[in-house]
Amino acid sequence: MKYSGRFVVSGTARGEAVCGKRPLNTLASFLNALVTHSEQGIIGDPNHDLFGTDVKGKILVVPTTIGSTTAGLVFLEAIRQGIAPQAVVVREIDTLLAAGAILSAVWFNRVMPVVEVADQTFWQTVRTGVQVALDPDAATVEVLG
Repeated sequence: MKYSGRFVVSGTARGEAVCGKRPLNTLASFLNALVTHSEQGIIGDPNHDLFGTDVKGKILVVPTTIGSTTAGLVFLEAIRQGIAPQAVVVREIDTLLAAGAILSAVWFNRVMPVVEVADQTFWQTVRTGVQVALDPDAATVEVLG
């Protein structure tokens, strides 16, 4: 099933979805992995339902991201270190998430697509483990099964 999306950072991606039910606190989620130069993107926020989950190379699907003004830098550094998700799909965009992804594309030529999907059916359908494909030309996010 295909759903319309607003690509805040354009790029194609296809991979396994990792879905969280709560907004993701960016700093709390990635700080430990960044400081230790981990090779995995383990969510380190014990208050999040994805705690302990490796999101490296996955399609991260969360309602939104939250954090302090460092959130953009956290995503920028996660992308630079190679532990970030392949793409992020949110219900509501956080400008700091977008800023980190945009700066990564500009400064490091590393694109992490960021897509906003408002369609409630998408949020009822997508589940951890299913394949998801992002198509910026068609402005769609497809849940493949």
